Order: sequence, then C-alpha cells, then structure tokens
Amino acid sequence: MMALTMMLVALMVCLTLGIGMKAREKAETQTLADAAAYSGAVATARTFNSIALLNRAAVAEMVSMLATQSLLSYASYYRATVYAARDYYLFKKNAECAVGDVAPCNWCTRWTGLYNQAVAEIGRMNGSWTGSDQDSNSRIVSLQGSAGTIHGAQTSLYTTLQGLVINTPGLANAIAQRVDQAGSWQGELSAPPTVNAVNMRELGDAAGSSCDPAAPEAICTAGAPAEVALKATMGTRWFPLEKHARNLTSTMEDSFLTHSNSLLARGSGDDFRVNLYEGSTRFVNALLEHGPPGTVGLMSEAMEGKLLLTVQSAGCGPVVSAPISVYSYIYTTSIDNGNDRHYYAWDLPGGGLDSVTLTEGPGNHQLGGCTPPQNPCGLWPGYVDLNPGHVDPNRKWTDLYGQPKVTAVIQRDYATRGPRADPWNLLYNINIRRNDTETFDNNGMVTAQGLDISRQTAIATGLAYYHRMGHWREPPNFFNPYWRATLVSGAIDTDGNPMAGGTDQQTAVGGAPFASDVITQLSQQGFHGWQ
Repeated sequence: MMALTMMLVALMVCLTLGIGMKAREKAETQTLADAAAYSGAVATARTFNSIALLNRAAVAEMVSMLATQSLLSYASYYRATVYAARDYYLFKKNAECAVGDVAPCNWCTRWTGLYNQAVAEIGRMNGSWTGSDQDSNSRIVSLQGSAGTIHGAQTSLYTTLQGLVINTPGLANAIAQRVDQAGSWQGELSAPPTVNAVNMRELGDAAGSSCDPAAPEAICTAGAPAEVALKATMGTRWFPLEKHARNLTSTMEDSFLTHSNSLLARGSGDDFRVNLYEGSTRFVNALLEHGPPGTVGLMSEAMEGKLLLTVQSAGCGPVVSAPISVYSYIYTTSIDNGNDRHYYAWDLPGGGLDSVTLTEGPGNHQLGGCTPPQNPCGLWPGYVDLNPGHVDPNRKWTDLYGQPKVTAVIQRDYATRGPRADPWNLLYNINIRRNDTETFDNNGMVTAQGLDISRQTAIATGLAYYHRMGHWREPPNFFNPYWRATLVSGAIDTDGNPMAGGTDQQTAVGGAPFASDVITQLSQQGFHGWQ
C-alpha cells in the first residue's frame, strides 16, 4: 500500500510539474508575442506620426512654391495684358491714322500716344524681367530641393520601420532572443519568418511609383495622388486667394495707369478704364488653353481673364475695345518640358488680331535633377501617403481604413532541450476508447502518427490606428500626427478571421503545420476566441 501510495504521489507531482511548467511557458510565450505585436504597432504609429509631421513640413515648402508661382502668374498676366493692349492700340492707331487726325477728337494722335505708352511700359517690364525671373526660378528650385530632402527622410524612416516589423531578424525576433538568452536552453525561442508575408502586405510599399489603389499594400512612398497635397496646400494658402482673382480689376487698372504714365494725357472729360472679369487662377497639368484642373502630376499654375479697354475723350464719347481673352500659364516643370506661355486672343470671331503666344526663354521656371518617382518633376514633390484604395469605406473590413495591423508569432522549440531536459514529463500514450480508435498521446515531440508537435506557438496582433479626440469621423491620414497603437484580435479584419475565410493566422504560424491545422479545425467548429 505504501509503495502504491508513493507511486501515485510521484505521478501526481510529475503531472503537476509538467502541466504547470507548460502552462507557465505558454503564458510566457504568449506574453512575448503580445509584447512583440504591441511594440511593432508602437513603432508603426511613431513612424506614421513622424511622417505626418514631415508631410506638414513638405506642405510648407509647397505653399512657399505656390506663393512664388502666384506672384509669377500675376506678374506674367499683367505683362500679357499690356502686350494685348499694345496690339489693340496698334490696330486702332493704324485704322484711325489711315483716315487722318480729325479734330476735335484727334483719335489718331490719341491712339498713337496710347500705343507709345504701352511700348514704353513693355520696355520697362522687360528691362528687369529676366533678372527677377531667374531669382524666382532659383527659389522654386531651392524649395523643390528642400521638399525632396524631406521626402528622402520619410522614405528612410519607412524603410527602417519595414526592417523592424517585416524583415527577419526584426523587432519580434530581437525580443525573443533577449528572453532566450536568459533561459536555461539557448536557441529555443524565435520569431519565424512566415509572418513576414502578412506584415509585408500590411506595411509594404504599394506598387512602386504608381501607387495603384488596387495594390494589396497600404502605403505609398512615391507616386502618391497629388490631390491630397493640393488640398492641404490650398487650405494653408487661403483658398479664395488662389481660386478666385476677383480683386484684380482695380489692382490691374491702378498698376496699368501708374506704370504707363496713365497711357493717356488725362484732361477734363477724358477717361481710361481697364476692365477685367472672369479672372481666376487654377492649376493645370496640360499645355492647353482652358485645360482641365490638374489632379495628378500637377506642374503649373494658370491665370486667366478677359480684358476690356474703354477710352473716352471730352465730347467724343467712349471707344470700347472688343473683349480680349488673356491667359498666362506658368510652368514649373522638368527641363524636358515646354517653357512658360502667355496667350491672348480676340474673343470675337473675325477680330482684328490673331492669337499671340509669348514664350519665355529656355530655363525659365524649369526644375533640374528630376528623378521620378523619388524626386518627380513638377510643383508637387513626392511624399508618403496612405493608399487611397485602402481608405475606401467600402473596404473597411478588409483594409480597416488603411490602418495596418502588425502580426507577431513566437515559437518555443522543445527539441532543443534534449530527451532528458524535463525528467518529470511522463511520456506515454493510452487508449481512451475501447475500440482503440482514439488515443491520448503524450509521447513528447512526435505523436504516434508521426506529427511533429515540438514547437509551442503563440500569435498576437497589434494595430496602428488613427484617432484625433473629438473627430471620430476623420479618416486616417498622413497629415495629422494622431496615430496610436493597441493590441487587437487577430480576426479584426476579414483577412485574419478564419471564420470569414481569412488565412493570415494560418500563414503566420506556417512554421508549425500542426498549429495552422489547429486554427483551421477550430474555426470549422465555430470557435471565436482568437487572440
């Protein structure tokens, strides 16, 4: 009886030690996986916040470029307007002088004077145009370089993040190794590389320079849609200033009169008016008059409007010009693209003037060192952004509005301990049914059926999510630094939910086939307790 009792006590002690040790080690492995997933999500959130701040800096450079473009566009528009007025005065001078200078109006003399004043104003402008234009061009090129440097810093940060979260050895493996060094059996803890396939999709670079919305990757490090940067810049630059030029009529008239010595010896009853209407500025991405506003590959700014000249002499009544359309296109483009164009033409069919195009000399407002996609040509340098296809609400359960998850897997390989490492483990298998069809197998590393169960596996998922307090409806973006991190269920999206056909968790634990099979079998039985 004593021997039987001692045998039972020894059996109970061994069972307690064996089960307790495995439970403790399982908790330790799961804690390591949680720590790795959360650390990966924290690293992702911090990187995204840094990228957002750098995007704001890039927008500041874009705003400065846009301000310079605005001044260029305005000055060029005024210059084109003076050219248009000069050609109209020449047309009227030739017509009136052909019939002689008839008193008391003396229109031939007046049109000749107006023409000479317009020629003088053009000469005054052109005298300092080239130098000022080159200065503005140098500033634009300098700003482009600064924006390119910012983009380089963003891509460097993102590459570092990918090395931490995706590539092995990464952050998860580093955490496992540090704990493994303090254990009794070196080399038993590791982070298998099979998880890289999942994290690559979540944090990979979307289709290189094209930023394909249908790409599985959620991030665009180059070729991001410029419309987002455009909206951010327009919002910073004060939208009405750039979109509507409603205040140009009086400004243009004052400038025209001041710089041209009034263009007319104004006396009692004499009057001169410059009327501009439908004036506006806009962005274009094509060398076309009335071209569509640019959304992708923006490279220029256009100012356009209509010129109406009214000249009056005492007792002779006003003479109104036919409306003249004036367009000024300022191109900040690569050296291989066209030069600036300033265009004006009669609005009325059969008018006295053909269309006229003023083209700047080579090198005006043209950028050098363009190496797309990292440093693309145009007003909008490359920047890092979320893939727009992933922020689409219609794909919220697939892509989580572009918020990436970070999956971590930690494995403990018991085979590294050797057969005598755990002397209290009782290795046996017994039949649990009379028909011998089901057995309880406790043989250790390999079951009686030959299945390798030597690896203890734990999986965890972190999420880098976006939230700004009081703005729940604001979509995730890379212009506000409000990215945070948390642990979530691995089944938070359809790709990770085995019940919805997702295979992320099975893929992540691919180094342990039996663990993958357990996930599949449990999901088929309706199990919902996924970590």
